[in-house]
Amino acid sequence: MLREALEWACEAATPLLCEARHAAVPDVTYGLGPVWLESWTDMRAEESFRLQGAHVSREARLRRLLGTCRAIERDRDVPGTLRRAARDVVDILQRTDELLGMTFVTRRAIGSQRVWVCLPADYERFCTLPPGEEHTGKRFRLAEPEHWLEVLSRAAGANSAPAAQHPVLPYYDGRPFLAMTAQGDPTGLERAFDDRYFMASSELNLLNTILFVAD
Repeated sequence: MLREALEWACEAATPLLCEARHAAVPDVTYGLGPVWLESWTDMRAEESFRLQGAHVSREARLRRLLGTCRAIERDRDVPGTLRRAARDVVDILQRTDELLGMTFVTRRAIGSQRVWVCLPADYERFCTLPPGEEHTGKRFRLAEPEHWLEVLSRAAGANSAPAAQHPVLPYYDGRPFLAMTAQGDPTGLERAFDDRYFMASSELNLLNTILFVAD
């Protein structure tokens, strides 16, 4: 649906106001500059966190991390909040040798009704493999996932302050998307149509648009 909407909007000559020839963009989907925002208020959402199993090359690094966290936990000069966080990290990461190489996934339902998903406007074409590579078994990967994640976070948080977001680095599967919970309206429409900000000139412009369509 987004691909058809983009092709229609990017035609050489497309009238601003006309009868829709294609399926309309769903009411829960909003175009915000370079991104799409989709509201998941009526969908069951779930968040997951993956605890990656340690490879042989990373075992030494994991043991150093555990040692550092234990040292922080025992240091009475460190604030209590930080010591408790270090203890929790040890409880999560410490495993027996039999479980060291296994990957675990924890999941829980999200109780918030303010879940939004953010995608780049040209997501469908952007994530398509180059011609000739569709059947090679290759998988689309982002060259700089950390930059894409930061850009999506900034775009989605332009009109609100996200309370939480997923995915987080380094667990980013390579596709440019962002799921977040926000206290406000990330589309900015609530403020745009608020009586305190909706100036008379905007009202007149809206009225002229309605009359133009009626004619």
